[in-house]
Amino acid sequence: MKRLLLILAVMAFAVSSAVAKGEEKEKAPKCTITLADGKTVSGYWIDYKTKKRSVGEFNIVPTIIAMTIADTPDAKKGTDYSADNAVRFVAWEGKDSVEYLSLYGQKPMTRPINLKASKDKSFWLVVYKKNGIIGFKGTEIQVFPGRDALTGNLVFDHSSQSACFYCLEGENVVVPYWSSTDAISIGAKNTLRYSFERFPKVVEYVNKKEFKMKMINDNPLGFLDKVVELK
Repeated sequence: MKRLLLILAVMAFAVSSAVAKGEEKEKAPKCTITLADGKTVSGYWIDYKTKKRSVGEFNIVPTIIAMTIADTPDAKKGTDYSADNAVRFVAWEGKDSVEYLSLYGQKPMTRPINLKASKDKSFWLVVYKKNGIIGFKGTEIQVFPGRDALTGNLVFDHSSQSACFYCLEGENVVVPYWSSTDAISIGAKNTLRYSFERFPKVVEYVNKKEFKMKMINDNPLGFLDKVVELK
């Protein structure tokens, strides 16, 4: 996981540098996108577009909705490829690479077991693959109401938290199952129960007194190993 996040950081730096104005530009990483019609487009990853969406019980999730690909690494403009018209995106720099899959998020106010899809697709960063389980890493934004210390006016603080999602190979709906706020949430186990409701043995494991949220908070992606074992 740490290795992939480091790769992503390198990629993000390369992309941001490639589109920066008035600064010496780094070469953008090479990339290939597979479109919904089966065609592939190769070039250089110079930018991306994001949008905040609700995914399952997570109210605000920043997602990538389009990748910008150019013919040359130092291009200022390129072609935007929407997640709605894509299947897979891979970028690499040397021997390191990152992979995104274009999938729907779980529709808000629905149960994960029903796999109801949201209206639009997003690109999801793949950080786990094993025996038919695919794990993704992202971010959830928490909004906390409060009062301004000087004026007493109502204000809202925003806090970004790490979040994890999963789907089964062949599915097109991504289900959220953990965020770092769960580490202090009283009902954190309920999120796991609902997220993995279709796997009774996983729910039984979570319900055991021996299972503590600390076990997943320390390694949220590692929990998918247990899902692979019990599903």
